[in-house]
Amino acid sequence: MAERGAEVYGIEIAQNAITHAQKSAEKIKKELQVAGGSVQYKQGSIGDAFPFADQYFDLVLDVTSTNSL
Repeated sequence: MAERGAEVYGIEIAQNAITHAQKSAEKIKKELQVAGGSVQYKQGSIGDAFPFADQYFDLVLDVTSTNSL
């Protein structure tokens, strides 16, 4: 989505997963700049309060693992 100009946020509890995602995003950095998109990562859990106002997002995609329930 960021490659199409979207502002994307990834929220993940595990820092090593964030580090992996950041390395992957570096590979498409030029495409993001051309499209005007961005990717930002924040460490957090589903139980945390998030620093975004109500109605901030147009789309929320929740991908969870059943072993985390």
